[in-house]
Amino acid sequence: MLRNQHTTSLLQALSGSRSGVDLIDQLQFVHARTPRDKRRMFDTRERKFGCEQSYLLTGMGGRDIFDDHSELYGLMLGDRAVATCRLTRFGEAGWEASDVVPRNLLDFDPTCTVQISRVLVDGEFRGNGLHVLLFYKLCEVVRRETEFTHYFGLCQELLMKLYSRIGACAVDGVDIVIPSRCAQPYGLVYGEIAATQRHLRRFLPGLEAGASRTA
Repeated sequence: MLRNQHTTSLLQALSGSRSGVDLIDQLQFVHARTPRDKRRMFDTRERKFGCEQSYLLTGMGGRDIFDDHSELYGLMLGDRAVATCRLTRFGEAGWEASDVVPRNLLDFDPTCTVQISRVLVDGEFRGNGLHVLLFYKLCEVVRRETEFTHYFGLCQELLMKLYSRIGACAVDGVDIVIPSRCAQPYGLVYGEIAATQRHLRRFLPGLEAGASRTA
């Protein structure tokens, strides 16, 4: 289980209802290492993007070329991924965002920084605070299992507001338009993983002492 009194308080504060509180008992945080788990996350992407952001689909069934060298994480409700995200390391071709963001704006240390992308919550489960729960568990696992200390993301205004709520900062003066994404304006956010987790812990004191369910 992922719930204790502290996650309960956070979800109630975020969603303004008990629906997220009831849902939390059934969730499992997963690092998708198997083809089966990855497929479930790709299916969730395909459903959501197909309904709302079809320009993000690449004809690969919810996958794209970055998934082969990225780490996928999510919240699972039974066999269904209800919230997912992706962490991508700096590679031979640069960052995942290198093709669309000027190089001088991506001057991050690749030895300790990772790009976060494909952050989504299944439309049926919005309003339950799952983004915040996903980010807390992600910080926990990344700090324990990797060398990364910082992250950045390229995102639209709605997600920028989410990142600001969990302790990240917008990179000033960045307004990126990506023609292949319906010319939607994007911004950059940057944060420290430990600081983001500490920021969330202010809402969740003693979370580590509570029950958790992670795979």
